[in-house]
Amino acid sequence: MSESPEEIAGVVLKAGPAGNIVRLSDVAHVRPVRAETSVLSRVNGKPSITISVSKKAGGSTFHVVHEIKQLVERYRADSPPGIGYEVTIDTTRHIRDILGVLRNNAIFGIVFIFVLLYLFLGPGNALLAGMGIPISFLIAFILMYWTGNSINGSTVFGMIIVLGIIVDDAIIVIENVHRYRQEGIPLREAVIRGADEVLGPVTSGILTTIAAFVPLMLIPGIMGKFMRVIPLVVSLALLASLFEATVFLPSHIADWTKRSTHHAKPEFRFYAWLRARYVHLLEICLRKRYVVIASTIVLLIGAVSLVPLVGVEMFGSEDLDYFSVLVKLPEGTSLEETDRVLGKIEAEALKLPKDELKYVESHAGLYQGHDEWTLRKNVGQVVVNLVGRGARDRSVNEVIADLRDRIATISGLTSLDIEKPSGGPPAGAPVSIRVSGKYMDELKAAVADLKAVLSKTEGVYAIRDDFPEGKQEIRIRVDEERAALSGLSPQEVGIELRTAISGLTATTYRDGDEDIDVIVKFQESAHNSLADIAALRISTVNGNTIPLADIADISIHTATTEIKRRNLNRTVIVAADVDEAVTSIDKAVGAATAQFETIARRYQDVNLEVGGEFEEFTEAFAGITKLFAIGLVLIYLILGTQFKSYIQPLVIISTVPFAFIGAMIGLLVGGDKFSIVTLFGVVALAGIVVNDAIVMISFINNARRAGADRWDSIIEAGRKRLRPIILTSVTTIGGLLPTVLGLGGSSAVWRPLANTIAWGLLFSTILTLVVIPCILSMIDDIKTKAGKALVRNENGVGGEIAGT
Repeated sequence: MSESPEEIAGVVLKAGPAGNIVRLSDVAHVRPVRAETSVLSRVNGKPSITISVSKKAGGSTFHVVHEIKQLVERYRADSPPGIGYEVTIDTTRHIRDILGVLRNNAIFGIVFIFVLLYLFLGPGNALLAGMGIPISFLIAFILMYWTGNSINGSTVFGMIIVLGIIVDDAIIVIENVHRYRQEGIPLREAVIRGADEVLGPVTSGILTTIAAFVPLMLIPGIMGKFMRVIPLVVSLALLASLFEATVFLPSHIADWTKRSTHHAKPEFRFYAWLRARYVHLLEICLRKRYVVIASTIVLLIGAVSLVPLVGVEMFGSEDLDYFSVLVKLPEGTSLEETDRVLGKIEAEALKLPKDELKYVESHAGLYQGHDEWTLRKNVGQVVVNLVGRGARDRSVNEVIADLRDRIATISGLTSLDIEKPSGGPPAGAPVSIRVSGKYMDELKAAVADLKAVLSKTEGVYAIRDDFPEGKQEIRIRVDEERAALSGLSPQEVGIELRTAISGLTATTYRDGDEDIDVIVKFQESAHNSLADIAALRISTVNGNTIPLADIADISIHTATTEIKRRNLNRTVIVAADVDEAVTSIDKAVGAATAQFETIARRYQDVNLEVGGEFEEFTEAFAGITKLFAIGLVLIYLILGTQFKSYIQPLVIISTVPFAFIGAMIGLLVGGDKFSIVTLFGVVALAGIVVNDAIVMISFINNARRAGADRWDSIIEAGRKRLRPIILTSVTTIGGLLPTVLGLGGSSAVWRPLANTIAWGLLFSTILTLVVIPCILSMIDDIKTKAGKALVRNENGVGGEIAGT
């Protein structure tokens, strides 16, 4: 092994009989050079080296970033003047912002819940009910730690969802005990009777909520991984709250409220007025029950018809503090030319307002998009880092629109795309269509037709495809007969050409502890043109050399650099972005799919499929719908076990469509789109909204077993259970309300989910108090007309018995 370039230069190639020596340095230049640069980087116009760091799965983002910042500070302190170190992208800023928003909203939610409990139940009972929150969360945290889950945006939001729900069972127990004490029953007996009476409904309510959430843990794909922890947190917290409400709470009530006089105080005036108005309304609705039910069905149909009006999206995106301008230039473009074009984009980005801009990074030779990461000389990216959301007036979308206008006239680009980082699970382009087939000519023509269709669709822009532009290449076709006359084969000619142009690693030499390759090749000036290639000398077996042009035909052609396949077929992906202020993803995709049949008829061997974000949405939608059905079956089984009835569980489950009505109205009011997150909320509502109906029907059954007739049992149950039904719903809504209103800061990802649950629960509660009694009364009518007694107690008094 050689020790230095000088030693390599002194290698003897030939020694003649007369003592003349030919050394390597006599026929070649030997010099150390750096390997060819693959990426050119700058930060704010100054040359830079960028290091990207990713954490391992299961690692702590905050810990990794903290360690990196400490390392940067040590290097900054020891570096000479002129060398700077900057952390340009710090994802923990976004994580801290989101966690801060969710934390603040959770605090506001807890305050709202305590205020509501205080107003309806008094300070002592409010404290007893509120104790379930820290106890349930403590148990949930312990179980999360054992299951390997960490605190993140999803887990914190799961806690916000469950904030108002985990006090529901405590509210029902406390309120029922409180009601008995108001009737003059001694404390100990009131606790036993009150807790025992609602044990079944409370347990069923918790189990049905868990039954709706648990299947959501099985959502497939990236979406499932992102959302899976929410049903886990909710389920763990609910199980903990059930244990607290049924084991600890009754004894706490008996021990800590002995001196309480709140039950002896006059009823809250507003509640007394509200109850009177409700009973009067219920009587009217029962008399006009068929009109009420028909009106509800019309409302449901109207809510379903609102889906196209509100629009569809995959996942809401947060207003993060940076975005990337991704460009591609023609194949064969040099790295230096790519860097020059990027410099123009960089210059325009640096003209953005100084109070908005933090850093502008450019990387020629590097392309890091959502769907493609590559290192090539003809690609590049400019990353624009902005100051925090609170320190600038414009949103990221507004800044992007400004920069897009500034760089629209830059020439020489084959594609330009501006991408924001995803605030949720990664998704494809808003519009993405796969064009597959056997023949490239047909594929190219079909792609051109499809792009023409998209270009005429309002609100669709940045239309592109992933079929790379052909690269110019020199083709050398060896004439085997002429080569054979010189004793050469095509393989030997190819080896010589590769050695001459690309080089051959002949040996290595050691520099310190590093092995450096010694590459032998022609000078760059020897093959800069077609004429230079034709004049290259090829060694023959007898030691002579002949020009390459004597044994080969040399020409220039455009070659395909990359062919992608899907299911063994050649595939080109046509993608586009959507201006959601003008149109929606589903409308844009619909406009394209309407032309699929026409294009397919024109090109018989071409197949078109929708992909990207819309495909992910439809797949996730299908998966969640199936899990929704599983959840409903579990809810039905739980309710059937409690009520020992086939019909009553169906009546209770009928509250789920009521929630959908409210959810759609909430989307319209909040200006949100129907997305995977809102669909997740609708499914979650199925387990929440049935709780009120469970309590009401349970008391109707108790009243009928006690001898009340069909009318009195419904009205009496409504009168007695109005307060817990309103209170459990209002506390759940109150826990979500700060997130809906953005009191502690707004989250584009989580606010629509909170909005969906809050509005869905609001409308379902209102309709449950009115429509469920009407449905029960209608069933009574049907059974009475069929000649079947609804309930026969021991004395033969009408009511409803199990098994109906």
